Amino acid sequence: MASVPNPLGPPDSPVVPPPPPPASDVLDLSGKGLPYALICRALEEHTFKSSGGGALPRTLILKQNLLSTDGSEALAREWLRPPPPKEGGDEEDGSNNNNNSTIESLNCASCSVGRFCDPDTGAYKLSDDGCASIGAQGSRLVHLNLGWNDLSSTAVEALVRGLLAIEGPAFDADSFNPAQLAVGRNCAMVSLDLEGNSIGDDGASWLTFLLKHGGRLEKLGLRQCALEEFGAESLAKRITADSNNQHHQDHDDDGKKNKAPSSSRLTHLDLRDNDLGEGSGEIARAAADLLVDLNGGQII
Repeated sequence: MASVPNPLGPPDSPVVPPPPPPASDVLDLSGKGLPYALICRALEEHTFKSSGGGALPRTLILKQNLLSTDGSEALAREWLRPPPPKEGGDEEDGSNNNNNSTIESLNCASCSVGRFCDPDTGAYKLSDDGCASIGAQGSRLVHLNLGWNDLSSTAVEALVRGLLAIEGPAFDADSFNPAQLAVGRNCAMVSLDLEGNSIGDDGASWLTFLLKHGGRLEKLGLRQCALEEFGAESLAKRITADSNNQHHQDHDDDGKKNKAPSSSRLTHLDLRDNDLGEGSGEIARAAADLLVDLNGGQII
C-alpha cells in the first residue's frame, strides 16, 4: 500500500480508505424478475439477518423486477410507511418493523409500476395507483427512481399529490391554493428520476408544482419523457421565479448583498431526448444559466 506523509500519525503511515457502508444498509435485487411476494420474502430475510435484527435497508434496488401496480401498492403500504406518531408527539418504539421504515433510496426502474394485469381478460392496463401509494407512504424517501414504468401525466400528478399529502378533488396545478397543503408534511425527496415515461407537458407542470411547494429537489431526471416546448418553458419559468426570489433575498433595498440561502435547491435537470421545439436552445441555456447562478449546477 502506498505511503504518504500523515501529519496526524507517524511519518509515512499508510492511508487507510474509509470502510464501505454496512451490507445491511443495501438490498440489491435488480434484474431478478421477481414478483412482489418474493421481494417481500427477501425483505423479511434481510431484516431478520441484519445487524442487531429488525433493521430495514436504507437503499432498496428493485430495478427490472415484476412489481406491477399491485406490488407497488403493497410495497408502499408494508415497507415504506413511516411510523405513526404516539400520543405526545413521540414515534412508535419500532416493535413493528413494517411500520418503522428506514428506506431512504428506492429504485423501481423498469418494474411496471404503471401497469396492472386485468384478472378477467389477462390484459395489462395503465394505472396511477402505484405512484399514488408510493407518494403517500414515501414521505421519508430521499432518492426515487421510477424510470421506464409506463407512467403518464396523471401518474405524476398522483405521485406529487401523495408526496405533499394533498387530498380532495382534482385541480389545476397553476391555480393551487397553498392552504390545501398538509400542516407539518415534509417532503424529504432530493432526487427524482422519471426517465423514459411519457409524462408530457402536463406531467412537467406537476413537477413544476413540486419544485414550488416541495422545495427540496436537487436532481430531476426527465430524459425521453415526451416533453415539448411548453413543458420546458414551465420548468424554466419556475427556475426563473426562484432566481428572482434569490436576488431579492440576496440584496437589500440599497443593493447590498445579504446572506440569505437560495430559495431553489435544484442543481441538475436532465431534458435530453425531448422534442422541445424551436425555442429549446434558448430555454435550455436560460435554465442552465440560472442553475449555475443559483447552485453551481447544470442542465444537460
